[in-house]
Amino acid sequence: MDVALTGVASSSHNWGMSAEESALELLATVVAEHPNAEDRPQQREMTTLVAQAAVSGDPLIVQAGTGTGKSLAYLCAAVGAQTPAVVSTATRQLSDQLANSDIPLIAEAAAEILGRPLTARSLKGRSNYLCLAKLDDLQRLESQAPDGPPPEAEEQAFDLGIEIPEPEPEPQEPEEDPAERSTLNRPSAADLEALRDVLEWADDPGDGDRANAPAAPDRVWMQVATNAAGCPGARTCAFGEDCYAELARDEAREADIVVANHALLAQDLISPNPLFESKQLIILDEVHEVQGYLSSAWGYELHPAVTERTVLQAIRRIPKTDTGMTATGARLLADISALVSGLVEIPGQRWTEELPAYIDGPLESMERNLAKLNTKFEQLIKDTKAMGENELASRYQSVRGNLVEIAESVKALRTPDPYMVRWSREGRDGNPGLLACAPLEVGAKFRELVGERSLVATSATAAVGEDFAPVARVLGLTEQNLKTAEGDPINNDWTGVDVGSPFDYAKQGILYIPTHVPEPVGKDRFDHSEAVLEELTELVNAAGGRTLALFTTTAGAKAAAEHLRNETDFTILEHGELPANILAEEFADDETSVLCATMGMWNGLNVVGPACTLVVIDKIPFAPMTDPLVQARRENADAAGRSGFSEVFVADAALSLTQGSGRLIRSSSDKGVVAILDQRLLTKGYGRTMLRSLPPMWRTSDKAVVVSALERLAEGN
Repeated sequence: MDVALTGVASSSHNWGMSAEESALELLATVVAEHPNAEDRPQQREMTTLVAQAAVSGDPLIVQAGTGTGKSLAYLCAAVGAQTPAVVSTATRQLSDQLANSDIPLIAEAAAEILGRPLTARSLKGRSNYLCLAKLDDLQRLESQAPDGPPPEAEEQAFDLGIEIPEPEPEPQEPEEDPAERSTLNRPSAADLEALRDVLEWADDPGDGDRANAPAAPDRVWMQVATNAAGCPGARTCAFGEDCYAELARDEAREADIVVANHALLAQDLISPNPLFESKQLIILDEVHEVQGYLSSAWGYELHPAVTERTVLQAIRRIPKTDTGMTATGARLLADISALVSGLVEIPGQRWTEELPAYIDGPLESMERNLAKLNTKFEQLIKDTKAMGENELASRYQSVRGNLVEIAESVKALRTPDPYMVRWSREGRDGNPGLLACAPLEVGAKFRELVGERSLVATSATAAVGEDFAPVARVLGLTEQNLKTAEGDPINNDWTGVDVGSPFDYAKQGILYIPTHVPEPVGKDRFDHSEAVLEELTELVNAAGGRTLALFTTTAGAKAAAEHLRNETDFTILEHGELPANILAEEFADDETSVLCATMGMWNGLNVVGPACTLVVIDKIPFAPMTDPLVQARRENADAAGRSGFSEVFVADAALSLTQGSGRLIRSSSDKGVVAILDQRLLTKGYGRTMLRSLPPMWRTSDKAVVVSALERLAEGN
C-alpha cells in the first residue's frame, strides 16, 4: 500500500533543538490539533526515550501498555531525530494503522520540523504484488483461442501460466508426459473461478498490491505473482520498468519512514542487495513475535506440493526437442513422489543425525537431478540471450531461480548442522508432510546484521515478570564481543523500560482464576476440558454474550463453539470459518456475539466497547513440549547453565498470556473480566511469574463475584 504523504514545506524553526525536544514538540502539536488525541505522560516518556536512542545508538526495549499510543510515540521520535527509519510489525492490522492513520496524522506537523514534506512507504514482500510477466503468460494463453482456452487447457496452465503444450509424439523416456503426473496440484473449480476474478482485477490493478485484489487462496494468487527466487530481476525482466514490486521498493529506498513486516525485514537483513541499509533506525513493534519470523526466514522448508508445482513449471519451460532434459524433470517428479511416500512412513520428529534412507535417498536423487536441470537452464539462459531473445531468457531465469532455492533447501535438510534444528512434520488434512530446519539461535546473527544502526524494540508485552532479559536475548543484546561485518565492535549497552499504561486496570478489570477447575495436565486434563465448557457457558450467559474465548488448540475452539451453540441462544463465531478480519468485524458489530478463537487471534484483535466484556482463556498457552525447535532451544539453554524451561516455555507463554488478556481493556471506558481457567497460575512458581506480567487487574477466585459483575455490566448495556 502506497502512503503518499505531503505537508507544507517551510523553513524549520527547530534548529538548535535536541532530537527529544523536536520529537516532543511534534507530539504536542499533533495532540493539540486533533480533538480525539489526549496528552499521556507514558507516551511522552516513550517519545523521549526513543528519540534519545535514535541519536545515541544505545539499544532500547520499551514496554508500553495498551492505550499508551506507542506508534505515535516512536514515529514522532524518528522524525524529531531526523533519522531514516524502518518500522517492522508482525500484524497487517498494525501495518495498516500506521500507514493509513498514524503517519498521516503527523505528516503536516512533521514538515515543519523537516523543512520539507515527510515521505513514507508501506512495503511488502515481492509475492504481494502483481507480476506483469506472469500476467503476460496468462494473457498470451487466453489469446490462443477466440473464446479463451478450453477448461482442460486452463487446468494444465494453472501452475504459473505456461503455454498449452501442443500434441507431440510420446517420448521414449518418460513413458508419459511428466506435466501430467501431478498428484498434488490439481486445481479445483473454485481455484479457477478465483483466478478469473483476479485476472479481471488485473486489468486495472492500481498499485498491484494483493490487498486490493479479490480474495484468493495463496495457490491462486501465485499464478499472477512471483517470489524473490523466481524473479529474474528488473534489469533482466521485460516488464522491469513497470514492475509494481520494483516501484514500491524504489520508493521505499528514498522514504523517511518505511513500514514493513518482520518477515520482510528478516529477509532484507541477509539480502546481498538490502533495501533498508540506509535506514539508520530500526523499530521493532510487536517484538515478542520477532523470533518466530527470524527463525522462519533464516531456515528452510521443503513442501512436496509446492516443490512439485515448481518442478512442473520448469518442465513446461523445457524445449520440446530436449527429451533428455524432459526425462530429468520426470525423474525429479518421481523423487518428489518417493519423498512423499517416505514422509508418510514416519511421525513428525526431530533429526539430529543422518536422515533415514527412505528420506535421504529421494533427497539425494533430487539434489543430483536439480543440479542437472539448473545446469541446463543456465545454458538456455546464455543461448537465448546470445540470440537476443531476452524475454525468453527472463522466463528461464525465473524458473532457474526457483530450482536453485529448492536445491539450497535440499542441501540444508540433508546436512546435520549443530547450529540448525532439523525436523519432519506429519501431513494435515490429507496433505503430505514436510521437512524443515531453522537456526537454533537467532540473537547473535540478528544483532550482527543490525550492526551500528539504532535499534528500538517495543510491545505491550516486552517483559516477563518485569524482566526484559528474555526479549533482549532473542535480539542478541545479551551477547558479548559481537562485531560488525567490517570488524567494528557492536554496542550492546541496552536498556529496558516499562512506561506503563494510562488505564486504571484495577478499577476497569477483574482477573478471575477459578480454583475449582481441574488442572489441564495428567489424568485431570479431560476433566479440565469438560469443566472449561461448563464454566464458559455460565460466564457467557452472565455477560449476555460479549465474549472472546481464546483456546490453545483448534480442537478446543471447535468444541467450545459447538457446545455454546447447543447451550445458548447467542451468535457463535468460530475461528477458521471466515477470514480473521471478517470475524473481528462481525464480533465488534454484534455486541452480544461470542467469538471462539485460537492462537492466531490472541494478538492484534482490537475491539473497543461492550462487545468484548469478557475474555476467557482456557489454559496457559505453553508451546508443545514436543515441538522440535522449542525442544532444541530448551536443551541448548540448559546446556549453557540457564533454565531452559523458564527461558523458552515460561517466557513465551507469559508473553502470549499477557497478549490474550490485553484484548479486554482497549480504552479508558472499557470494563470487564479476564477469566483464565488454569489454577497453575496460583499453585506453581512459574505461575506467579506470569501473574506479574499480566495487567494489574483486581484478582479473585470467587465465581459468584464475577458472575454478579458480568450481569451488572450486561444490564448496563
